[in-house]
Amino acid sequence: MGIPVKLSVELVPSTSHGANLRSVITSQEWKQVSAWCAHEANHVCQVCGGKSKGRNLDCHEKWHYDEETGTQTLIGLVGLCVSCHLVKHFGYAQVSGKEEFALFHLCKINKWNTYQARDYLEHCFKRFQRRSKIKWKLDCTFMEDVPVSISQESCKKLGIEYVQRPAYQVKAKKVGKF
Repeated sequence: MGIPVKLSVELVPSTSHGANLRSVITSQEWKQVSAWCAHEANHVCQVCGGKSKGRNLDCHEKWHYDEETGTQTLIGLVGLCVSCHLVKHFGYAQVSGKEEFALFHLCKINKWNTYQARDYLEHCFKRFQRRSKIKWKLDCTFMEDVPVSISQESCKKLGIEYVQRPAYQVKAKKVGKF
């Protein structure tokens, strides 16, 4: 494409909808993962530097898709504000009636005009169509290095080694004078 991309669109192939970390681990484990992710991001969006008003950052799963092997590999967890997270899942923005807002945010963050954004989205949707013809296998070994407590059962589902850890606790910051 040739134009710099600060905020990218990461369309999940239709054959992978629902196949992700969040769907495999328990809701309590996901809360720990999300808290760790927000803490690691210092509670600031890792793309635009903004904060989600009145709520925590969203924890976005970053995936690499190897089209040769059909492997969908978790390569990172990224703390994002609601707006940047909506752009990452542009297909969801379309079906939920938020496409214009997502397009505006994509243009704003990347300093693009609408034509550049639409050209980029066309490229993204072509890749989505190609990848949606593949049945993907999940690789979540990235989670072996994340310091959160994940149950033996969830580890088995993820295909990763179980390591007993205490539940992740975000340390409260002292405020004011004590």
